[in-house]
Amino acid sequence: MEKQISRYVTIIYCLVGLVLAYVLGHLLRSAFALLSLRDIHVLVKDLHVTHILGFGLSAAICVVCFKIETIRKFLSEVVTELSIVSWPTREETFNSAWIVIGAVVISALAIGLFDQAWLSVSRYFLKLVQGGH
Repeated sequence: MEKQISRYVTIIYCLVGLVLAYVLGHLLRSAFALLSLRDIHVLVKDLHVTHILGFGLSAAICVVCFKIETIRKFLSEVVTELSIVSWPTREETFNSAWIVIGAVVISALAIGLFDQAWLSVSRYFLKLVQGGH
């Protein structure tokens, strides 16, 4: 069980690292543009220096965080707690989704009717104020 939890924690680190690399790459690209720095292509057309820098920073941050025991312990506890959760079945999820969709449709209709009523009342009073019939 501990090996499986460790595997999930490693997967979490990898996924967070990829998202962080994407975000840092775009932030660095924006910073380069803001500072009027040239972002040159590396190896292929769509690979820029900022992407490599973002990936490198992300990898460094993930390695540093992976070495911090409290972060790994926290993520292990999260994985353990999520394995204890009683997840709904597919049928329960579909039933709940239909209930939510129905509630949204009913709410939209109610708001639409209220909006039309308010529009009619507003137009009536606007005609009265303007001296119309």
